[in-house]
Amino acid sequence: MTDGGLDPITPEQVRFVEVARHHEKPVTVFEKVWFKYLRRKRLEFELGDRLNAHYELEDDTFYNRAMASQLHKTLFRVITENHKS
Repeated sequence: MTDGGLDPITPEQVRFVEVARHHEKPVTVFEKVWFKYLRRKRLEFELGDRLNAHYELEDDTFYNRAMASQLHKTLFRVITENHKS
């Protein structure tokens, strides 16, 4: 529709085409979502696989998540025991 393949039927469709061709500013939710979609597609094209990169350390560091979780549990237990007494 925005490339001229289909003719707009309703006034909303006419406005959408005008917005898509950058003749009007996006106002409705559909118009704004369309531009967000186009922006995302452009980013995916430009950045490619870099959008899906997951960076993780290969080995455990000095202080990892499991250690932090255990420390949190220990501190909670100690605080609870001291609060009871």
